[in-house]
Amino acid sequence: FLYFIGSGLVRSAFQMKRGGGRQLPDAPPAWKPRRAYHYRNLAVFCGFLWLGIALIIVGAVTVPRERPADSAVSRGDSPTTSGPTTSVAPPPTSPAPTLSVSQLRTDPNAFFSLPLAAESACSVPPASADARKQWLRSTLNTLLAFGTRVAGSESPGFKNAHHMITRLSSCDSEADPARRYWRVWHDNSTQDTPIGRRGFSNVIAEMNHPPRNSDGSRPSSLYGPKGHLLVSAHFDSMLVHDFEFLGACDSASPVAMMLLMMRDLAQALRAAQVDAGSYSRDFPAYSFVFFDGEEAFVRWQGTDNTYGSRNLAARYEGNGDITTIDVFLLLDLLGPAQPSLHNYFASATGYDYQRLRTIESQFVTSGQRRTSAATRFFAAEPSGFASRIEDDHIPWLQRGVPVLHMIPLPFPPNWHAAGDDGRNIDDNTAADLYDIFAEYARTFDASASTSRRHRLARKRAESANAQQRRR
Repeated sequence: FLYFIGSGLVRSAFQMKRGGGRQLPDAPPAWKPRRAYHYRNLAVFCGFLWLGIALIIVGAVTVPRERPADSAVSRGDSPTTSGPTTSVAPPPTSPAPTLSVSQLRTDPNAFFSLPLAAESACSVPPASADARKQWLRSTLNTLLAFGTRVAGSESPGFKNAHHMITRLSSCDSEADPARRYWRVWHDNSTQDTPIGRRGFSNVIAEMNHPPRNSDGSRPSSLYGPKGHLLVSAHFDSMLVHDFEFLGACDSASPVAMMLLMMRDLAQALRAAQVDAGSYSRDFPAYSFVFFDGEEAFVRWQGTDNTYGSRNLAARYEGNGDITTIDVFLLLDLLGPAQPSLHNYFASATGYDYQRLRTIESQFVTSGQRRTSAATRFFAAEPSGFASRIEDDHIPWLQRGVPVLHMIPLPFPPNWHAAGDDGRNIDDNTAADLYDIFAEYARTFDASASTSRRHRLARKRAESANAQQRRR
């Protein structure tokens, strides 16, 4: 039908006869008549072109919309505000509709309509081991369903991930202010990149910190013996032009671990009847940082990397908060099976690394570990590759902060590849790693850590140097 219509229209347009074409009245003398089959070929082409357009339209209208495999939670404010702010949007008032994958990847506010969007870091964590594993997978799938999360961008994937992390990190779903344990704020900056000026927005959540002095300072002397643990990961994904890079282990999976860990830690303070917003010296102070701008836009060299981490480290150095950190725990490239983690900074965080190995052994002995006990995650020997791995910890390491870098070596097979799409994440491995890190955070005690002794020794050296300069 389309062929005959196309043939008729083309022949009519060129005033064709069956025997062949004729010269157009205003054609130049050098123009030669063309045969009919040339126009029939054009008609066939037009027919198939219209047929393809018709199939696309019919397919778009009739193909059923598919709901994402698993939906996570939460929502937050837009990363367009300036300065450190505590800002969270109210929970949705109407039931969440079913969203297609295409909607998740094109609507920057799609997360606001997801089911369970009212959950937060103060919600009760999953009780059973299977429920924790399922929660981690569900949260990971939702992050990946948003699509690529290129740093400093206005893309729907980045905005929805930022909304989700802000919402899940906060406790604004709690009607009672006394139950809001986590304080959430954004560290925003605008920086030069090889592809132009870009805005970056880190998400920071703090719990159980002592109040600041009247001048805004919060020196380390205000913290109790349990100290201050900072846990971090980056939530952006690498800019790739050839394919959509989702970054499941790099680093959506560590982000999911952190979001669940925040629930567990809030539950621990709630169970101990610690008032939200107050400070208890019986528990560590916690800071959870979700970095924007870890990945390079063009090539990892110079300042084309760690944009968010560098800005926040400078801010902490400026207000003195950086001296309060006992351990800077960085999670990266976690989730694939059989990771090999190493003690990269034995002199500063050797005790903390051994603590992780001890917890792993306890889980193996008690039968709590899901993966094979024959393969240990944490290597026994120190690694000599500390100076060769560049990551978000570098700006903090340069300022003397004790670093516990949890990144496998060798890197996972799908590192910076299209295969890092979620299918490479082993749920049992991710759940086992989560249990170890969560137990380490719950039982963190800086008074027994080499990191505190390292930090105190550094402060004494700085004080001595300052006195020497004054003399």
